[in-house]
Amino acid sequence: MSMTVNRIIANNGSSIVLYTTDDGNTQLEVKLEKDTVWLTQSQMAELFGRGRTVVGRHIRNIFKEGELDETLVCAKNALPKKYGRREDYSQLAETTFYNLDVIISVGYRVKSIKGTKFRIWASALIKQYLIKGYAIDQRRLDHYDELKDVVRLMSRALTQLMEQNRIHVNEQLPAYCKLAEIEIHKNEFEKTPKKSIKRYLYK
Repeated sequence: MSMTVNRIIANNGSSIVLYTTDDGNTQLEVKLEKDTVWLTQSQMAELFGRGRTVVGRHIRNIFKEGELDETLVCAKNALPKKYGRREDYSQLAETTFYNLDVIISVGYRVKSIKGTKFRIWASALIKQYLIKGYAIDQRRLDHYDELKDVVRLMSRALTQLMEQNRIHVNEQLPAYCKLAEIEIHKNEFEKTPKKSIKRYLYK
């Protein structure tokens, strides 16, 4: 059982991670989004080595018996699918994805060892994803705090100089506008070096 570190980042911010079974016979593109993993009904059938109709029946029973709330564990996405017999043409079709809770429940019902191994793999992947995400967010927060200090100091200096009539208001108005822009669009400036910010203000 292997977990690749290379991920494909989709346009909507989700990630695709390749999952390979121990025997190497099954490879799945696993969607990672909203702190969990997602598979389609067809992917679950491939993972568990069961027919798609069998997996579908178990999914329906899971919701019918109230084991899981369908509205909380399902997500619909538009995916390209082959259209007719034309190899070079596809169309978008709405596809339902099921999160790890559903995958685990189906795995128990079909008594699949592969399902157990996938659960262990997915749990480790989610943990890694959350730890890495927290570290990135913390670095961004630290950098933004430094940026706010720079903006605050420069704003105070400009105010003092203007109050002392040492500079003309109109000369520094563009700089004030840029200070406001940095505050509003802080995410775009959070990785910008302090020297570059100063050059931006007075260019």
